This record gives sequence, structure tokens and C-alpha cells, in this order.
Amino acid sequence: MIKGVFVIEQFTEDNLKKALELGANTIFTGYKNLDSSLYRELQEKGISIFAEIGLFAGDNLWEKYPDSRPIDSNGNLMDKEKWYAGVCPNHPGVRCEKLGEIERIVAEESIDGIWLDFIRYPVHWEVHEPNLNEYCYCETCLSKFRADTNLNHPREDKKIWRDWKCRQITEFVADVRNIIVGSRRDLKLGLFAVPWKTSDFDGAIRKIVGQDFRSLSKYVDIFSPMTYH
Repeated sequence: MIKGVFVIEQFTEDNLKKALELGANTIFTGYKNLDSSLYRELQEKGISIFAEIGLFAGDNLWEKYPDSRPIDSNGNLMDKEKWYAGVCPNHPGVRCEKLGEIERIVAEESIDGIWLDFIRYPVHWEVHEPNLNEYCYCETCLSKFRADTNLNHPREDKKIWRDWKCRQITEFVADVRNIIVGSRRDLKLGLFAVPWKTSDFDGAIRKIVGQDFRSLSKYVDIFSPMTYH
């Protein structure tokens, strides 16, 4: 049974003490937040270390890849919502960068698993009434959709469009699974999931978020629904 704590800031001896007091057996943290000198101490105490990897979010990616800023069905660029800046999950530069980052972590870091975060289409869902504008209609997405489906535009068949969106997310997760398999390391693959049922917001978990849990389950060991929001 996993009893974990999520550490946002730099992981320190104080964090370790608090985690042990809480009876935690698992630490979730950004891999850059973990002092390498603590790896051995954590492992000696039987505490697993899962590296959280943020994927398709961050205005730093907007700056690095200006064409990764999502576009809605009316052709409008996505605005930042408080702290959240969604990123097009099909941008080739972003996907390549993130997979390269994961490949390096798997090869070099003393971790027990990878947890994928912001593995979705853009939506700031952590509010009472989320903005359910549908993304992404950028030229990258539309060109790939046309090539994959032989349809000219998503409006021709909304079901095919939404199934296609879910496939893009699932295929990225499959690529991560292949990295782990190729490393021959016994690492868990987890995913932070938007905690919506299929009946919530008229099926938004698939048509807005792009997370299809049935297809993702072929590659994911553990789903972590973000019910803390």
C-alpha cells in the first residue's frame, strides 16, 4: 500500500522527518527538488521515490515554443488562467523535449518510478466552474488530424476528433512506457488523473481533457486521481 506525501519545494532533512512522522512510505517530488545525498537515506528507510514530471503546461514553454500556445475552435489563443498556462500536447518540440527529459531521468536518477503530471489537453479544471473551451485547433493539431483520419476538419466528425485527441495522450504515455521497458529497470509508471467521471461536464474527461482511462490502463501501473482539489 502506498502512503505518500507530495513535496513541492526542495526536499530536505526536515521534509524527511515530517514524512516519517506521518508514516509515509513514498515521496512524490519533482526530480530537481531532491538532494542526491538524501537518496540513499530514503532508500535505507524503505521509502520509495517517485519523480513527478510536468508535461503540457507552463508559460515558459510558450516563450520557448511560441506556437505551442493552444488555440480554441474560434481561432483564439489561450489566455493564462491565474497560474495555469496550458500547452498544446501535440507540439513536436515539446513532446521531444519531455521524452528526452524522461529518458535521462530513467537512465540516471535513483528513483522507483515516474509520475506524469499535466498529461492532458489544456483545461484549468481545479476550480468550481472550469472554463471548458475545447483545445487545440492549432495548425500542428489540424495537420496531424487530417493526416491520421483523412478528414479535412474536426467539425466533420466530432466523435472521431475526440477519439483522436485521446489517442494523442495515450500514445505519449505509451512512449514513456517504452522508455522504461528499454531501460530494463523495474520502475512504476503513474499518472495524475483529472478526477472526473464520464458523466461530469457532459463527458469532458475525454472530449476536453483527452484522458481515456481504459486505453491508458494498458501502459499505466497506478492512476492518481487528483481528488485533493
